[in-house]
Amino acid sequence: MSGPLKTLQGALRLLELFDVEHTEWGLAELSRQLKVPESSAFDQVRTLAELGMLRRTRRGHYALGWRTLKLASSLLCGLPWYNLAHRAMAELASRTGVLSFLSIWQEGKVYCIARCSERRRDGGVAGETSFELPADRTASGRLLTAAQRQGTFLGSAPVLSEDEWEPGTTAAAVPIWSGDYQVLAALGLSMRSERFSVSGPLLLRELSEAGERLSWQLGGCSPAREPGRVTR
Repeated sequence: MSGPLKTLQGALRLLELFDVEHTEWGLAELSRQLKVPESSAFDQVRTLAELGMLRRTRRGHYALGWRTLKLASSLLCGLPWYNLAHRAMAELASRTGVLSFLSIWQEGKVYCIARCSERRRDGGVAGETSFELPADRTASGRLLTAAQRQGTFLGSAPVLSEDEWEPGTTAAAVPIWSGDYQVLAALGLSMRSERFSVSGPLLLRELSEAGERLSWQLGGCSPAREPGRVTR
C-alpha cells in the first residue's frame, strides 16, 4: 500500500469514529480507538483540522469541522428521501429501545449510513458501528443484495440474521421502496438475541410497520394496510 493511500485510509478511519453518539473525541480516546500512538493521532487531527475537516472544541476535544457540513449538505440535496428516513429510524429506536439503522447499496458494497440507539437498553457489540457491512452476513446486506439481483425486492417480511456481529446478536431489516418500486435503502434493528427471544414478534411488527409507513410517505410500494393502523 502506497504512503498517500495509507494516510488517506487512516484519515477516513478517524473521521468515521464521529457519529450522533460520539460528536467529540479527546486525543487519548482517538489514540485508543485507532490503536496508534498519541503522537500519530495528533498528527492526523492536526492535518484534518488545518483542512477544515475537524475543529477544536472549548473542552479541548475534537469535533467534525465546518467543511464536513458543506459536503454533507451537498450530499443530502441529492437524497430527498434521507431526512424522512432518518426521522423514521430515530422514531423506531425510541419505540423499541434497540439500535436502529439505515443501509444502502452502492457498486457492490453495503454501507450503513445512519444509526440511532435512543433509549437502548442493551449494550453495544463489536462491529455493529462499522460503515461498510458484509453483504452476505448481515440482514441489510442480504436484503439489498437480493434486491440488486432481482432488480427489485417485492417481499415484505423482515430479513433476519442471527449471530450477525458476534454470537448472541440478532438483526432484522426491511426494504424502503421508491415510487418506481426500487429499493432505496434497508431499515433495520439490531439487538441481543435474548431480547429478540422475548420481544421478537413485537419488534418485527414495529420494524415492518415503520418500513411500510416510510415507503408510503416516499410514494413507494403501497403497504398492505393503512400506515399506522394496527391489525390484529
